[in-house]
Amino acid sequence: MEINLGDRQIKVDKEGIRRIMGVPYGGIRVVRDAEGCADAEKLVETWKNRFVKVPISCKNIVDKIIENSYADEEMFKMDFAMLFIAIMIASKKNGHTMYTMLGWFCLSKEFREHDWCQLIMDTIRLRKSDWDRSDRDSFFGGSLTVLVLLYLDSTTCPRLGGDRLEAPISFWTKDMMSMRKDLEIRNGGFGLGDVRELYADDQE
Repeated sequence: MEINLGDRQIKVDKEGIRRIMGVPYGGIRVVRDAEGCADAEKLVETWKNRFVKVPISCKNIVDKIIENSYADEEMFKMDFAMLFIAIMIASKKNGHTMYTMLGWFCLSKEFREHDWCQLIMDTIRLRKSDWDRSDRDSFFGGSLTVLVLLYLDSTTCPRLGGDRLEAPISFWTKDMMSMRKDLEIRNGGFGLGDVRELYADDQE
């Protein structure tokens, strides 16, 4: 669970994820099968039945949110949570969502009571073990956004300056990430940034 830069490593841990994403840390562990919740399967089926076809894509969920046809707040929360999971945590081919994860919602309806940092960690670890880097048809399905932001926040482009960011998730845009990638490639290769001393000190 490290980003290996050769002579230095960036740890992929809950503290770093909380710093990058600002999501709740600690509390109820989010698990796919919602252990201890007898209504988990029923809840997932209720959510799925609102959509015309399965598997459900991110666009399907966005369309539901745009419709704004919610009889209660619970379904909106579930839609928002699944969109967040599909985009930021557990990506699947064609953007299909991991709706089996919804079972944990019956344990608490409050997002702040769940350990989102641990969910991101668990998903990265699981997807890493499933990924075959030597196979061009094997794709890493974990949170690439989190890993890229951990790298960008912890390093500076070789021979280029830059201040440490306080809130990476609210700062970096897709265009800015592409610009940083191009700058690194021109300065020796992407993924070869110099580890910031402040970050290295924090880890030690």
